Amino acid sequence: MPRETDRQWITDVALDMIITLRFVETICDDSMDADLFDSDDEDPDGTQSSSDSDTDIINSNSLSTTLIQGLKDIYSHRYLADRRAIQKSTEFAALLTNTWKVDRPEIFRSYLRLTPGAFDQLVEGIENDPVFHNNSELAEQLPVEYQVAIILF
Repeated sequence: MPRETDRQWITDVALDMIITLRFVETICDDSMDADLFDSDDEDPDGTQSSSDSDTDIINSNSLSTTLIQGLKDIYSHRYLADRRAIQKSTEFAALLTNTWKVDRPEIFRSYLRLTPGAFDQLVEGIENDPVFHNNSELAEQLPVEYQVAIILF
């Protein structure tokens, strides 16, 4: 099963919150409308009183609207975190199996979907199989590590 990204997790949580908040806001708006229009609150001097808190709630943006704006902001950027430069070379298999496997295991795993340890165990288990070796002197075969990396990529 694929790993859930940070963006997917944030979106799922925000959508759950938006749905819940919209429901609560609808209930509160209905009860507030009834309170505002059905009550006969008067001050002792006979003038109609208005609640500052009701006016603030009516005129302010709702929390669900703020969350929706936050989701728009998240999806307006391609990446949530700063991107790091990745060393690239024409010898990609060598770079992947030698450099990234040791120095940048997160990059290695993102390409091959295996941890470096699991990759090494896989190579150890199949490296002596004749299918990975060539008896021809004309066409040399790539090292087993490279062949497995290419298959998994």
